Formats: sequence, C-alpha cells, structure tokens
Amino acid sequence: MNPKIYTFYYNRYNEATTSLALFHSNVEHTIVFHSEEQRQKFNQEIIRGESFVTDYQKGLSGQRNKVLDSIPKGEWVIFCSDDYIYTTAVSDAYSDKTKAEEVPAFEQMITKNVISTKKLYDKTLELIADAEKIGANIAGFASNGNPFYLKNKHKKKGLVDGRWFAMRNTDIRFDENVQTIDDHDITAAHLAAGQPIWVNNWVVPEFARYTSGGYGTLNQRMQQKLKDCAYLVNKYPDILYFADKKGLPKNAHLRFR
Repeated sequence: MNPKIYTFYYNRYNEATTSLALFHSNVEHTIVFHSEEQRQKFNQEIIRGESFVTDYQKGLSGQRNKVLDSIPKGEWVIFCSDDYIYTTAVSDAYSDKTKAEEVPAFEQMITKNVISTKKLYDKTLELIADAEKIGANIAGFASNGNPFYLKNKHKKKGLVDGRWFAMRNTDIRFDENVQTIDDHDITAAHLAAGQPIWVNNWVVPEFARYTSGGYGTLNQRMQQKLKDCAYLVNKYPDILYFADKKGLPKNAHLRFR
C-alpha cells in the first residue's frame, strides 16, 4: 500500500494551499486538525481531502505523533506543511546523474523546471524506495532552491527538511518540547539511533515560509526558536551545534556535525 500524505492545518483558515494543490493533481491526502472546532473554522472550499481530528493539544510535534500512533508500525507516511506553492526538479532525462556538472544548464533546470504535485508524490515514492535500500527510515528533498548547495544529488547526513518528507513509523517519535524546528529534532533522533538519512537534493518543493498564521512570521516565532535551538543542542551535543546565519540573532540557527 502506498504511503498516505498528511498535511497539518492550524489557523490559515482561508489561505492554506496544500490540500487544493493535491486535489487538483488527483492525489489522495489527509488533513490533520487538532479539534473539530478548529476544523469547522476553515473555508470548506480549501479542504479537499479526508479530515483527521486528533483531539489533542496544539503543537505540530504532538500532531505528527498522533498520526504515527494511528498507523501500523513499519508503514511509511508523508508529512507536509499547509502552504505549498510548487516544486522544481531536474528532468528525469538525467535520473542516472549524481553531479551538477553532468546536467546541462543545471542551475536553470533546478530553479525553472516545474513539476506537478502528482509528480512530486511519485518522486516521493522513488525516494522511499531508495531510502529503504540504505536502511534509512526518514527521507526528504532539498531544503532550499539555491543551486550552489545542490551540486550533489544525494546526501546521507544533515537536515531532512520538514515541509515535505517521508518517515517510516518506528519507535522514534517527535519531541513535543520542540515546536519551531521539529525537523531538526526528528532528523537528530534518527541519527542518534544510528540510522542514516536520505535526501534527494534535485527535487525542490517550495512553500510560503514564515507567513502569518501557523507559527507565524520569523520574528513572531523567534523567542520559541531560540528556546528550541538551545534545547536541541543540549539534547544532541554530538549531532547539532549553534551556527551563525545572516539576518538571525546569535544561537537562532543550528547545523549538523
């Protein structure tokens, strides 16, 4: 059975886009809400998949855990954010290539070659199959569309970006103390368990980052992010460390060792 897609809706009652994008590509999916009261606040025109009400406290990490608790062990799921825009990718004509220099006009292709949401789903199924070959239980795509960082098609270490990724249901769960960077937490949890990760950098899902709603703009979520960063560095000192990033205050950005 193919893995199900779960997208998490919180308070973008008219602006959430992912369900519509999946619907228009005929991709079955489930929309997760923390309460029935919350679900009813949404414009029903943008709710185009099956609804799953967790009846659980607010917080993305907890909502993801409730989904994992609802499916059999060993099954894969696909998690994605609510603000999907589009996806670019290297053409399948170069599927056997692994280095950017092997692909003609790589920079233009990785930033301009838009694929359908159905194709993104198909790419995710391929991603899962490749992850299983190396024993990885978590896998994802490029975390940003800057070609400079995408020269190698695959990576086995570093972040599995949380906006669209696949995860096998094992005993590993999201730490519900972490709210703004739960992808760093769940990636580190797999690495700490001695498991590899798998990323295909040549597929770039784009989402509307840091917009109002959800956890809010970058400024609105900054205090919580600082707490989350400190918590995770303390929890995984051999895996994560503080790193400077332009435009962010000190200790507001993490990298993997």
